[in-house]
Amino acid sequence: MTEAEWLTCTDAATMLDEVRYRDRGSERKLRLFACACVRALPLGTDERFYVAVETAERYADGKTSKVALKRARQAVRAARHALPIGEAEWTSYWLAEVAATENAYGMVANGLQRLATGGILNWSTGQQAACCTIVRDLFDNPFRSAPVINPTWLCWSEGTVRTLAQAAYDDRLLPSGGLDPVRLAVLADALEDAGCDNDAVLSHLRQQGMFHVRGCWAVDRLLGKG
Repeated sequence: MTEAEWLTCTDAATMLDEVRYRDRGSERKLRLFACACVRALPLGTDERFYVAVETAERYADGKTSKVALKRARQAVRAARHALPIGEAEWTSYWLAEVAATENAYGMVANGLQRLATGGILNWSTGQQAACCTIVRDLFDNPFRSAPVINPTWLCWSEGTVRTLAQAAYDDRLLPSGGLDPVRLAVLADALEDAGCDNDAVLSHLRQQGMFHVRGCWAVDRLLGKG
């Protein structure tokens, strides 16, 4: 894949393969990708669906146990088995199960590929585009070096930048799970006031029409998350 192909790609599985090939994808990031895609797809109607996604998100941040993750995965699997494979919600339930799998690093990209080649992945063009946007939000451009965060930006005004970044990460718009664009714009303004002149970071936070999620590379860099 070339950089130009990355910027226009409409196949999330292919993009994730490139991310892993370039060693830019962590276990946490891939799990959060699966969670974000689940929220972007038709949502399930079973409570076990929501529990699986929320448990996987907490596990990604080290806020719940492997035991809780396993229970959530088993529960959403039982809910999925009650659905015919052709149902629109089937893929969402399956991805929720993948998100709650302990080995998210191996399961997410490989799982998407199996869904697509098996003819089960019935996403609309808009849903496919949304998942590719999520990949770019999480992993940036793997063909370019990751922007360096100057520690002085984080120390400015008694840690205002870090505080705003944490608030943007924590206080999402639900049920979509998207980060609030207003908070991100305020964060970008604070970064600029702190002396940040990195256009990649500032433009990403201010990018109109970008669907930002937990794991957004710019916010993660400011919070020291991998």
